[in-house]
Amino acid sequence: MKYMYKSPVIISCKIKLQKESLQLIEAYAPTTEYDDADVENFYEELENAMDPKCKYKLIIGDFNSKIGVKEADEENEWIGPFDKVIEQLEQRRKELRMKDNKTRAERVKYSEVNKTVKKKRRARARRKRKDVVISILQQRKGPKETHKYKSKKKISCMKDNDGHKTTDREEMLEICKSFYKMLYESTLPTPTNCEKESPDSDEVPPFTTNEVKSCLLAMSKKKAPGPDDITSDILLFGDEPGLKYLTSCFNEILKSRKIPACWEEAKIIIIYKKGDPGDIKNYRPISLLSHSYKLFTRLLQKRMERILDENQP
Repeated sequence: MKYMYKSPVIISCKIKLQKESLQLIEAYAPTTEYDDADVENFYEELENAMDPKCKYKLIIGDFNSKIGVKEADEENEWIGPFDKVIEQLEQRRKELRMKDNKTRAERVKYSEVNKTVKKKRRARARRKRKDVVISILQQRKGPKETHKYKSKKKISCMKDNDGHKTTDREEMLEICKSFYKMLYESTLPTPTNCEKESPDSDEVPPFTTNEVKSCLLAMSKKKAPGPDDITSDILLFGDEPGLKYLTSCFNEILKSRKIPACWEEAKIIIIYKKGDPGDIKNYRPISLLSHSYKLFTRLLQKRMERILDENQP
């Protein structure tokens, strides 16, 4: 008998019989509080835990849902990784993955099947969440219940550099702060003989309201705001008076050559990828910047693109 630790929610036990081997897998699936990535990672880990050399496999545990295909008399939707379409794709993906010396076409096919499986899993999870939210609203429980259902799971603990775990919120924030400060800190020496003034004495022409409006309309909508909690939708809602005010502010920044201090700040969101959830290295950071700062940089980008195009040989 041989035990194999696969992940915090999956453990495998391999038992050698007289002629064949039996594999027991204990698994605990994510609940509906988890997002699509967590559910998808769980089923991938579960699939990878299956030993192809074992003829008999038995999966036990808590899947927090009904597994299988929906019956004709079932009112609720059955969920799980083994419905008809995904089961066929899973089988095809497994065959391609286990094949040795795959051709180029087979590698491309495996990549396409893998993407399709992930896409269908996410679509099924979205349908499930939508049905639950509609059910909550139909029961007149209000938006607070839907927010509880959709809320992300918070990080419960974090390890410091010495491997010690902490559950204190302030200490966890300090671990994240020190890690990303060291990660992004430049080790290059600061030049001391650089020119402070531009060699070009020509004045930069001020921005126009039409320039600001065009760049603002081109910005992506419904994006998460930065530290100031102001989105591009709010900036656009200001209409002509708001555009004139933004144009005036941007021209003042051009004239003074100094950006506001708040533009130097960012709201960092960390997203868990895989591995130990207590290790900060297993998270991917996303920096949320001020939308007014992004609008200003977009204006500069458009100006430089036009100048480069005009001076092409």
